[in-house]
Amino acid sequence: MLESNEVAFRLGAFIGIFIIMAVAEKLAPKRALRHSKVKRWLNNIGLMVVNTLVVRLVFPVAAAASPSIVKRLDGA
Repeated sequence: MLESNEVAFRLGAFIGIFIIMAVAEKLAPKRALRHSKVKRWLNNIGLMVVNTLVVRLVFPVAAAASPSIVKRLDGA
């Protein structure tokens, strides 16, 4: 059941944690803002998107390339 709803579960967890952290940051900031919150949040969300895309692309390629690398190293 979890496998069929993985995307919804991950998105729900992300949104839930994001809301909790946004409220916590609003209620009890650790320090004064030096940059606008919108700019900082957009940068962080952009980094998250890039990270997700890189992981989704690199891991399958690495998993597919690993056997050939091991075979080449083992035969040398």
